[in-house]
Amino acid sequence: MSLTALGIGAVIGSGIFTVVGTAIAGQKFDISSILNAPLLDYLIHHTATVGRPGAGPALALSLVLVAIVCGFTALCYAELASMIPIAGSAYTYTYATMGELIAWIIGWDLILEYAVSNMAVSVG
Repeated sequence: MSLTALGIGAVIGSGIFTVVGTAIAGQKFDISSILNAPLLDYLIHHTATVGRPGAGPALALSLVLVAIVCGFTALCYAELASMIPIAGSAYTYTYATMGELIAWIIGWDLILEYAVSNMAVSVG
């Protein structure tokens, strides 16, 4: 079951499940001066913004825009799959259009991408 969850997390991406809450509300970090000076602590807390501001309702708009871009990407892959009906995804499409060296680079890039995304899913 956990291997299936890792695979689904790598395909979908775990960021949408782990970051949306802090992206809407924002995230502030509690810091203090290393000198324990009250005046310096006051200046740090009241003048500098440490963290990231919240996106609020604009996050819904950005998710809609990302969904549109993902849809266009899926249409591009569908067009390539209909023109080159061979298994192999991006490696095969690159091999057919750009040659063996670029396809080799894309193939290893995909392997590294999947490894890094699985690491991110397992940590997050």
